[in-house]
Amino acid sequence: MNIKAYLIGTHYTSFRRGEPAEIIGVEFVTPEGLQPRPCYKIRYEDGVEDAVPIADANSFTIVSADEIHNVRAACAQEPS
Repeated sequence: MNIKAYLIGTHYTSFRRGEPAEIIGVEFVTPEGLQPRPCYKIRYEDGVEDAVPIADANSFTIVSADEIHNVRAACAQEPS
């Protein structure tokens, strides 16, 4: 059985912190003037897509659908 995985930004500077986004793939992204870097490709509920560098693992958590509520609650308690 496959279970969808969601990425939730947990750092106070994270884009859309506390909002789960479905991980829809992994791709290499090359920012202008920098080396390619592996990123999670994510999609928010409203259809907005983004790429999050895998190396920034201290700024997000990956959860299943069942765990989303717990992580949202923890983010809401952290200072902005």
